[in-house]
Amino acid sequence: MSLLVNSCAGFPSQEGGVIGGVTVVRIYNETLNEVDHRLFGQFMERPASGEPGPEAGLIPGTHSLQPEVLRLLDEMNIPIIRFPGGSAIQHCERHWPDFIDNVPGQDEERPIGRFYGFYEFLTDCETLKAEPMLVVNFRAAVWKEYSLEKAAQLAAGLVAYANAPVGADLPCGMPDWPAARAASGHPEPFGVRIFQLGNEWAGWTGSIAKQTGIINTPEQVEWTKQCIRAFAIAMRQVDPSIELIIDGQVWDDDDFVFVDMLLADQSLKEVVQYVAVHYYRPWGVKSISKNGEECGWEDLTDLDVWRACISVPDIDSNGVSVFNDRAFSLSVGHGWPIAMTEWNWNGWGDETGNPVFRSAYMRGVGAAGMLNAMLRSGGELKMGFQSMLVGSEWGIMAVRVDPEAKHKAVMTPTGQMTAFYGRCHGSRRLRVEMDGLEYFNQPVRLENIQPAEQVALLDIVATATGDRIYMHVINRDFENDRRITIDLQGMTVGGNAVSHCMQGRIESGGIWEIVAQEIDREVSAEDDRLQTTLPPRSVSIVEIPLVKLFAD
Repeated sequence: MSLLVNSCAGFPSQEGGVIGGVTVVRIYNETLNEVDHRLFGQFMERPASGEPGPEAGLIPGTHSLQPEVLRLLDEMNIPIIRFPGGSAIQHCERHWPDFIDNVPGQDEERPIGRFYGFYEFLTDCETLKAEPMLVVNFRAAVWKEYSLEKAAQLAAGLVAYANAPVGADLPCGMPDWPAARAASGHPEPFGVRIFQLGNEWAGWTGSIAKQTGIINTPEQVEWTKQCIRAFAIAMRQVDPSIELIIDGQVWDDDDFVFVDMLLADQSLKEVVQYVAVHYYRPWGVKSISKNGEECGWEDLTDLDVWRACISVPDIDSNGVSVFNDRAFSLSVGHGWPIAMTEWNWNGWGDETGNPVFRSAYMRGVGAAGMLNAMLRSGGELKMGFQSMLVGSEWGIMAVRVDPEAKHKAVMTPTGQMTAFYGRCHGSRRLRVEMDGLEYFNQPVRLENIQPAEQVALLDIVATATGDRIYMHVINRDFENDRRITIDLQGMTVGGNAVSHCMQGRIESGGIWEIVAQEIDREVSAEDDRLQTTLPPRSVSIVEIPLVKLFAD
């Protein structure tokens, strides 16, 4: 929902004083990278423990999501959704057939706790017009919990359930999974295009050694490649058109060596299309420092916490948000397209109850920093899946639900922000130059949020599609408005420009309160120049129609 107003009660207004001068933003019709609409996907996670995920969003006693949950998901206009895990997909005590009905040779019904499975997810994706992406259990093969043949056939069975026509000639010994799908009410294939081989298995090289007895890293890599190829053959025997994602997550130095050797094998690109990385900031905060000295929460001001928390995911030498960790850089270095299969502003560990750190709205602004980094990385990054889509416990859900259905589901600021960017973006990033941009020093380390010598008060990315420019701006200033002049470098405004501005309150009256709201403001324009004012701690997308069409 958006409002066309000058200000909104309870939210930062444009009445405050503006410090400094005007920032001039020059936008050029010069493409820096493509922007894939799948960057703004979501992760419908079924966690292994601690969070019921979509089960909490069901109409009690049924397999159907609550109407308000579905309405919010539809409002988000999600391009692609990942399911079901996450760590849960790796556990051998449960396999994907435990989450469907009409399993060949079985009569029992699914118990409560497994009501939202593959059939429910895939039919919901059809309703939402979202592309599904499914994850299969790969760790069972790599860790030798099952024979490689058995693990690969289980994965191929999921491809058959999702994609094979009824009556298809299936591999020898495979159950009739298409018939199971048809018996549930969907005789036509779902047509799932992308499958991920497991989750975070590359980040546990010590466990590979313990489980398999393969100690030597090169031998671990060779065994893993053997597993990848076996899965690819088995799954494509059912559907040759599918694309595959493998894991490239790095946790420590041993993992780095393993992933480096794995991704260096360019022949894998013949069978695999993407590498998965995960990006969370700041994670569990166990250590804090300021100006290089360890400190506690009580030593930080609210402004310190704000500036640290919204300086994410990483800050480059220009003071803007980028991705710069080892896993991401490793995949880029080996020329792999990246699928960021999990990401979010995700932090805990504040024992003193700092209001800024615990602010849901602050987390939304932090998510915007990660989204700006995604736009900048569009040359390498092809998909993004915000974690998690529906939940009741963890606090990182895009849609918060009540398992008892006593409260209406609400969209959280992190979910609002991703939906906001997903609705307002172009298909290519444009070159931007700025004059008069101001910076602040960020001296605090909060776990994996690192200090930065200079952070831009305005983080600006421009994208374009057809006859329209979208300028994505985060005003990191905690207290002050910021004025900008936009110079379109010879391109002419072709209609009314609008600033779609997401604003919110740091404080909250409870988990069911809406603390962020989109407010639309008209932007004054004259030929190729526009002027607008950005409220403090806001995220704006300035939508500018043009006279001349772009070449997409």
